[in-house]
Amino acid sequence: MVNPNPAVAQFECSTERTRESQDITGRSAGRAVRVRPDDTERRRYAAALREALHRCADRSTPESGGCRFVVAAGKTIALGAEGSDFIDPDFLVHLPGDRRDAPVLDTDVQLAGEVIPFPDGPYDFEFAKAYYACSGIPWYWEVLTERTPARIATVRAYALEIGHGVLADGVSPVRPANYLVAGEWHSSDTDGIAIGFPFPIEISWAELEF
Repeated sequence: MVNPNPAVAQFECSTERTRESQDITGRSAGRAVRVRPDDTERRRYAAALREALHRCADRSTPESGGCRFVVAAGKTIALGAEGSDFIDPDFLVHLPGDRRDAPVLDTDVQLAGEVIPFPDGPYDFEFAKAYYACSGIPWYWEVLTERTPARIATVRAYALEIGHGVLADGVSPVRPANYLVAGEWHSSDTDGIAIGFPFPIEISWAELEF
């Protein structure tokens, strides 16, 4: 299948899986561009982050009512204008949609994150970031865990770069879009996560413990 999004097509996963599912346009047989093995520990951390982010999102809801943000874990993002390719972050923040059972449009996603258990074998950090960046998702979180003690060790928040920096003559970027680190927190030397985007977020490490 030809990827409908030329930017995303540059980063197609070498292992493809056809998913028999109705996409947002009502067509079936979308392609999962990134498939990760199921992992109980990863899902537990993703659920803890979802709950913490949900609390922060609720606090930022206008007094007039209405939900500005939806925080979810285990939901699918539909990529590109056709919405026929999919990616599954561990957790995400998105704008409310019309159907709860439908994949989330990438244009509605405000933040996507992946939990990376340690040790998880070889992991291509740039691959994941490339897909989310080329889909225009404003924020990407990278969550690194450790086993002894079992905890989240590091969280990095990446902001989508608007335009490219100045490069030397004859040099051009490999990717049409990229992220820059806008926040980094380590459980060993900080009190928690604190950042103002996509809404005011303050999460203590205690909230993420088991």
